[in-house]
Amino acid sequence: MRSLLFLAALAASLLAAPAFAQDHPLVPPLPGMDLKDRNIVQYEEMKFPVGKMFENKFVKELDLEGKVTSLKYEYPKDLSTLQLFRNYQDYLQKEGFETLYSCSKEECGNGDRDTSDSNHIGIGHWSPRYDTRYLAAKISRGGGEAHVAINISGYYHNIWVTVVESKGMDTSSIKAGAMDAAPSRTVTQSEPAPIASAPRGGAKIPANQIETGVIQGLNNFGLHARAGTAGPNTDILIDGKLDVSPVEGTDPRWKFARAYLTVSCKDAKTGKVFLQFDVAEKGAAGDYNTAVRRGLANLSKKVAQQVKDGITEYFENQ
Repeated sequence: MRSLLFLAALAASLLAAPAFAQDHPLVPPLPGMDLKDRNIVQYEEMKFPVGKMFENKFVKELDLEGKVTSLKYEYPKDLSTLQLFRNYQDYLQKEGFETLYSCSKEECGNGDRDTSDSNHIGIGHWSPRYDTRYLAAKISRGGGEAHVAINISGYYHNIWVTVVESKGMDTSSIKAGAMDAAPSRTVTQSEPAPIASAPRGGAKIPANQIETGVIQGLNNFGLHARAGTAGPNTDILIDGKLDVSPVEGTDPRWKFARAYLTVSCKDAKTGKVFLQFDVAEKGAAGDYNTAVRRGLANLSKKVAQQVKDGITEYFENQ
């Protein structure tokens, strides 16, 4: 079997399948940041600021085209814009980004306007006099190029993250470093504490979401996979059981969710269950629904690896 192509195809299909993975893999959020808004334009042009603002206009911009992802986060009020700014600087440097422009407060120029217009998609509110910090960077990966803009507002306690991916940029298999491993000189609370209580329910997650992702990944490569009973051309039967529940703790500022999944793969021709495993993962956020989404996104990565290894080993030994 074409094992290397199989691994790549399954990884891309499975990791791309869950709709709840709403953060961008190039720029993961810090613990405690709540995703408030998300917008994706598959192909668009935009003005990408790489200079300060003067009289409500940026003095230097790049003309970019590509897939534009705009994310708006709210961060805890006990974090300063300097803490957040330093963490993003360190993270992007560690991941190999090239800094194009950065500024803090008055260095960012003057003006006070919402730049989330058609020319500056998702850049967010720009107001240097209200403790604005901004960072623009780029990176080349997967045969393409991506630009990242991070706009931190101390007045609104918001962070706007904009990612522009040029044609050929593949982020489906990117394993970015963890933002929660923050340097000690910046954010001091590196790990959020679990909550005292959390409401059950409320996170509308399809029970067969990851099961569907596994089936899609296998079918995209040419194997006939399905759930339930086998058809005449079925190669593999997939069964997955997902349970999501809150995790109790002591700090009411944080919500933790635990996702637990059981997966089994059966050879439809012989009836043999050749792969079965359990996997669990947690997610943390300021609200329970976001914690669930992050936990399931982390869970998907573990499932992808185990399914890849198990399927490949089984068919290579046939």
